[in-house]
Amino acid sequence: LLKVAGSTRLLALILGSYKSTRYFDGKHNVFADARALVELAAKVRFLHLDGAIEAVDLDAFREALLLGAPETCVYATQGVVGTKRVLSPEVTHDQRLPPL
Repeated sequence: LLKVAGSTRLLALILGSYKSTRYFDGKHNVFADARALVELAAKVRFLHLDGAIEAVDLDAFREALLLGAPETCVYATQGVVGTKRVLSPEVTHDQRLPPL
């Protein structure tokens, strides 16, 4: 993902937890490397991570984003409906994207 984001003029990226019995042995995919996620965020203007960061400390991730990708809008969620934790719910990606 870092190679793709770094080699294109990608502005927004949406990643989520996708469960596939064929590709992930029936398990949801999980992004656990917070440092790599911050690097990825620094390469785009908007990063949406819905449910794929359950293994990441959300508070530490927020702090790392402020240092490593301060210009990027990152919307991230953890947990299940009703008890979800949300990072940056107040900012929309439209505020950070350049005009067309």
